[in-house]
Amino acid sequence: MKKIITLLTLTILSLSVQAFDQEKFKTDTGYYNLYRGKAKAIVILLTPFNTSNSVKEAFDLYSQGDPTKWRNLVGRLNEARQKGQEIGAFNYMSSCLNATIQADLMWNYAATMTTNGLDEWNDPNAFNLKMYNQAKRNFELEFSDCKSVSRTPPNKEDY
Repeated sequence: MKKIITLLTLTILSLSVQAFDQEKFKTDTGYYNLYRGKAKAIVILLTPFNTSNSVKEAFDLYSQGDPTKWRNLVGRLNEARQKGQEIGAFNYMSSCLNATIQADLMWNYAATMTTNGLDEWNDPNAFNLKMYNQAKRNFELEFSDCKSVSRTPPNKEDY
């Protein structure tokens, strides 16, 4: 009798897990269909942040009196930030929001290093440079995930 009850319990649990996974797949597919355009836009907008020196170069040019690249990057960041907020967190596309958050952190640390007069860009031990580099590493991971989820719908076999 105990074996039958145990078998029945395991069967019910298995069916519950499968139902949950199916529901999560449907939810993730819905998020993908709803937000893939915004995710693709975020990838395009944040691409300059994925290059090695674009943020530093923009701030260097700005401090030399040429704000063109700085304005372009801050405009792209603001637009990506807005689209990331529309996507939101805790869903299939959340890496796109996370990428915008990390790009924003990079921007803030770059601004601090440029305006504080300490030449932290060239000091490998500088706190703000270390924080900038950490934000850049996190950005690269989230940006890569964002590119992936913006191109590929959820795969049913993964659930």
